[in-house]
Amino acid sequence: MKEIIIQEAINLYRIKGLSLTMNDIAQSLHIAKKTIYKYFDSKESLLQGVVEYGFALIQQKKRQILSSDLAYIEKLSQLLIAMPTEIASIDFKQLESLSTQYPAVFASINHHLKSDWEPVYAFIQQGIDAHILRDIPLYMIEIIITSSMNSLLSNSDDTHTYQQSLQDLLDILMKGMIL
Repeated sequence: MKEIIIQEAINLYRIKGLSLTMNDIAQSLHIAKKTIYKYFDSKESLLQGVVEYGFALIQQKKRQILSSDLAYIEKLSQLLIAMPTEIASIDFKQLESLSTQYPAVFASINHHLKSDWEPVYAFIQQGIDAHILRDIPLYMIEIIITSSMNSLLSNSDDTHTYQQSLQDLLDILMKGMIL
């Protein structure tokens, strides 16, 4: 039931944004609001659950990509913008508003954006060692990726979705890293 509530919160967030309420979720799922409160004691804890669920899906997607038979460059391209279908339609740029209303949730997002890259960095190092990628210091790649992801969240450019911005970032990263 907890995962069902989270999934419905994600679906309704696409429509309502942060104006989403526990009552909206309860009505949509045809359950009592107290059922939601059995799993989440507040809207903030629900949002935190959504964040943890979303990033767990992203990590699962990265593991699938890493274990795939794709060529190195294609695998790296997919890793850099790994986005599971369950959350792909969310425009993450809208999450910037969390910083004022739910700073702990926003801090959690930033933490994940900074710390969930270890498998990708290890894969990049493999590419550098195999002379597939330029010999760029890994710390510099980490700075570029982390800074870029954080900037995408706070970018006020409404002409591009988060997914489009990720694709643009990927193009720049890949053209700058390939030998």
